[in-house]
Amino acid sequence: MAVEVSVGTPLATALQNVVQPRLAEAGWTTGGLDDSALSEYIILMLANGKTQEQIASELSNDLLGLGPEDDGAVNFSRWLFQQVDILSKQLNGSDQAGASSAGESGSSSNQNSQSEGANGNGLSSNHDAEMGDTAEAAAGAIPTGPKAMRNGSATHKPRDKRILGQLNKAMDRSDDSALHRVRGTTGTGRINSHSGREPPRGPRSQLNRGIAAVTNGRGMGAMGTMGGMNGMPVSQIGPNGPMNPLMSPQQQMALLQMYEQQAQLMQQLFSGPTPMPFINPNFQGANQAQSGKSLFDRVDHQSQRQNDRRHPQHSNKFAKKEQQDEAMMDSVEPDANGVPSSSMDVEVSQSKSPLDPSQTMCKFDLSCTKAECPFAHQSPAAPPGTSVDMSDTCPFAAACMNKKCVGKHPSPAQRQSHKAEQDCIFYPNCRDQQNCPFRHPSMPPCRNGADCTVPNCKFAHSKVTCKFNPCKNAYCPFKHADGQKRGSFEDKVWTPNHEKKEHVSERKFVDEDGEEELILPGRSLLDGYPEGMRRVMCKVMKLAQEIIDLWPCITLGSGVLRKGRHSYGFGMIQGMNVLWNHRRRFYGEPHPPKTYAFVPYGAMRLRRHVNLLESSLKHVPARPVLSSQWNRHSFSTTTEGAQQEIAVLGGGITGLASAYYISKEFPRAKITIYEAGPRLGGWLQSTHAEVPGGRVLFEHGPRTLRTGLSSLVTSHLIQELGLIGDTIYTPKTASSALNRFIYYPDHLVRMPSPGTTLFDIARMLLSEPVFRGLFTGALMEIFRDKRPSTLADESVGSFFSRRVDPRIANNLVSALMHGIYAGDVWQLSVKSLFPLPWYYEGQEGSIARGLYERTLRPAGAPFVMMPVRDRDMVMDFKNQNLEPGFERSLAACSVFSFRNGIQQLVDRLAGTVQKNGQITIKLNTPVKHLEMEGDSRKKVKISTQSEDSASSKDVVVSTIFSKTLSQLCTSDSKTQLSVLAQTHAVTVMVVNLFFSKPKLLPVEGFGYLIPQSVPFEQNPERALGIIFDSDAIRGQDTVDGTKITVILGGHWWDGWSCYPSEEEGINMARTLLARHLRVTDEPTVARAKLQKDCIPQYTVGHDGRMEKAHSQLRNSFGGRLRVVGNSYNGVGVNDCLRAARDIAKGLHEGVGYEPSRTGLDHFLGEKQWVAQGSMRKRKAGG
Repeated sequence: MAVEVSVGTPLATALQNVVQPRLAEAGWTTGGLDDSALSEYIILMLANGKTQEQIASELSNDLLGLGPEDDGAVNFSRWLFQQVDILSKQLNGSDQAGASSAGESGSSSNQNSQSEGANGNGLSSNHDAEMGDTAEAAAGAIPTGPKAMRNGSATHKPRDKRILGQLNKAMDRSDDSALHRVRGTTGTGRINSHSGREPPRGPRSQLNRGIAAVTNGRGMGAMGTMGGMNGMPVSQIGPNGPMNPLMSPQQQMALLQMYEQQAQLMQQLFSGPTPMPFINPNFQGANQAQSGKSLFDRVDHQSQRQNDRRHPQHSNKFAKKEQQDEAMMDSVEPDANGVPSSSMDVEVSQSKSPLDPSQTMCKFDLSCTKAECPFAHQSPAAPPGTSVDMSDTCPFAAACMNKKCVGKHPSPAQRQSHKAEQDCIFYPNCRDQQNCPFRHPSMPPCRNGADCTVPNCKFAHSKVTCKFNPCKNAYCPFKHADGQKRGSFEDKVWTPNHEKKEHVSERKFVDEDGEEELILPGRSLLDGYPEGMRRVMCKVMKLAQEIIDLWPCITLGSGVLRKGRHSYGFGMIQGMNVLWNHRRRFYGEPHPPKTYAFVPYGAMRLRRHVNLLESSLKHVPARPVLSSQWNRHSFSTTTEGAQQEIAVLGGGITGLASAYYISKEFPRAKITIYEAGPRLGGWLQSTHAEVPGGRVLFEHGPRTLRTGLSSLVTSHLIQELGLIGDTIYTPKTASSALNRFIYYPDHLVRMPSPGTTLFDIARMLLSEPVFRGLFTGALMEIFRDKRPSTLADESVGSFFSRRVDPRIANNLVSALMHGIYAGDVWQLSVKSLFPLPWYYEGQEGSIARGLYERTLRPAGAPFVMMPVRDRDMVMDFKNQNLEPGFERSLAACSVFSFRNGIQQLVDRLAGTVQKNGQITIKLNTPVKHLEMEGDSRKKVKISTQSEDSASSKDVVVSTIFSKTLSQLCTSDSKTQLSVLAQTHAVTVMVVNLFFSKPKLLPVEGFGYLIPQSVPFEQNPERALGIIFDSDAIRGQDTVDGTKITVILGGHWWDGWSCYPSEEEGINMARTLLARHLRVTDEPTVARAKLQKDCIPQYTVGHDGRMEKAHSQLRNSFGGRLRVVGNSYNGVGVNDCLRAARDIAKGLHEGVGYEPSRTGLDHFLGEKQWVAQGSMRKRKAGG
């Protein structure tokens, strides 16, 4: 191609103007708004220098999918290059090229018409104005139709049935691609119509629709057959004579269309007996009726509309809309001769079947007021404009309340008519009776109410049942059952009262005829109650008196705090803290507790009021009570003396312990445990395996319990259950207590222990890669910047990377998190898992400085920092002592367990609970729904899958996984506890292996952990750690050998949809042992158990989420639902037992229904810390 085409040049613009109509003629467009994309791409191929063959190949194969046998792309490519030459010459000033261009731009689908040249008027020979042959035109015969529809003259070859052949060829789309030359799937079978068109925007005779019709190859009105206007050739119309050659065919047709509309409008304005001369005389007379509805008739005159508003009785308000519907449905009204109107598109078929009203949207939609409207409507509850699926019919019809329903509905007027037939349930209290769509009685309400017994009473009576039982409203207008209504008009007949009412001073408030109640001397309000209840009530009254007497002192302390060095704005809280620390002195205890709460120095001035407190609280005045009030019990939450019903969800260790402690706090309560599985114990499970010479014990969950403060509740529970004789201990001097390892990067590294010398510790720090960064990081920690005040929480890995070294977080800390939580160190919350280092940095700016300032320097002796919650627990056990031998054994051991495994604790606890007559255990009873019962909100309704009817409980204690609980508490398909649903749990696989050969392991110890930084080649099984059970705890097996437990998965398996099978898990564990420990022997017994979602993850923001969960529980259940378990306060067995005891004590203190108690109360506000271990008091901040 000698001519070069560039994008954006006049030549490219002219090419696009002629290419677009050609694409429409070939049927390669859809008639939509994006048809210009193909023409622009063709111009871009020309600009890129593509040859004729390359363009034809790309069109037929990649773009249109025409197939190898279709020569349309080849002909189009040949024509395209001809147009490039012609338009290039035309733009350079050649007249001959201009004439050729005019002929090409108006080309039709018939290639032979291009050779006929132009007529004498300069018009292209393929214009519809030349309706007949030359001989017929010379004879003055009027054309009777398109040229292709006639048989031709005698001098030419007859064209019999030519139109049928062209129609069949045009309608044959068997070889076309599914994406091109699309045919309408409905309607009259138009070729390439309605598939990509926009919705109709008005009558077809308007200008904005005429342009779109022209681009689809369908002229407007009789424009395609018009030879000229007022005797002037079409090519001479324009301001300068001939039309601008650069004007596109669309613009030309739009211009001619505008002229035609102006001519028709002028004809209507100046209509007379003689038509205006600017219409072709050949189309007047008999064919004039084919012009269709005139533009003047389609104009909506303002005067007519105003006249309709002034005289509504003479106008049809639906006439205009019905006319618009006819135009929108593209219906063609034939004339008397059966010929369609010329103002409509010429279609293949001359008739069109009427539309099905049930498949057509009503134009009024939600505003339709016709109850029998046959058209389809959207859901009355859905937003206006919602799309409707015509193939789907909503079964609820006009009563549909689904906002997302896309089915078709009947007229919304049916809903209004249905409401008009129903009685208003709010009558006679309906606030808008004038606009209420429901039916109201015509007579006023009866003064006797709905229970009127007057025969043939003409007044209105409500049919709605009263919701109050008993109803004490004497004038209640609603219907009542027998015995439901209390008060006046019990005979349901009102009679006027003519008796004289007595004066208020004459009323008697004591029944003189009743039995005399004596005031017993020497009795107080607390006499007659159990000793424990009396002690608690005495403390509550004294504490209330303290608050009343010290209120000015507390507010004074608040002002002092704001002036001191530590201005935290918690002066009132800290003043209450001091008051709380001294409360036991006022209760008659011989010695105050050996604790001291750290409060700002200004609050110390409250101590001067101690004498005032002691003098004012020595005696609490008690008023005498009546003998009939003596033996009442106050722990009932329902009616007087009623038995309280409490439900516990979950039969794991937390659920069993909760039921046990609740039964001790509420001896009269009826407790029910709901367990979804067939066994009790939850994740605690111990099994025995028979081996040659005896049997071995396998633990599929936790295997040992740690000593210390966390085991305080556990140790007392063991003593209460009588398990001291079955407890086995691992001494602190044992190899498993001294030798603990980390695998990094390809070998075992022993961790420092209490027996390790300083020389060995220094050698480890300098030689082992796992300790790199620890020494320098610890030295530089005190000089690092304090965290921003806006930082509420961060991950464990981020905290230790910022304070110490990133290598320590990846190596040591990540291994520790694998062993306890099986979690990711970069996702777990440091505020929840390491609260004390977080507290030290927040108060002193450094962990080392906080450790020194808070525990070492002020007292001269080490202190133990602990939360106030832990301090209170220690004080609760102050007067409860363990057996001396048991206490000494616990102090000398590092971990302990039971002879028959950790399952023995579960079995003994379950046996004790089952022997208690007030506790019922329901196995295989999963709970499916929890909700508050009735409007009183005093009970919780529990629905289970195995029971038909729901049961009501005064209090429900949930020990199940928090995400499962959130799924049970739903209202309108939406959970009420959305925050609890955000808790994530990991899945682990526990693989137990036993080898008959003793001393098979290369080292002795508790086991080793695998950090996240270990290369994948060393840990492709994604193991978390290995426990040497034969060394960790001794005395559970009856045969010697080597017992090992491999832990797989954890956070490594997050996002997995399927997990390894038991056989695959055993093979993975053996491969790991062979790589790490060189153990290749065949195990005697091997078992694997998958524990799915067993360890909840306290990720960043856990404390904040629990605080929000507390608010949701309080607002949704008002203290009737309490939560406890490993989803909230800790994942260990000691943590769960301690939380179960706290939940029972919280129920007792709150009398079972305190709205502010949820089990998550301790998450509110900042955690308070105290120092335990010295009587010496000193000043401290924080």
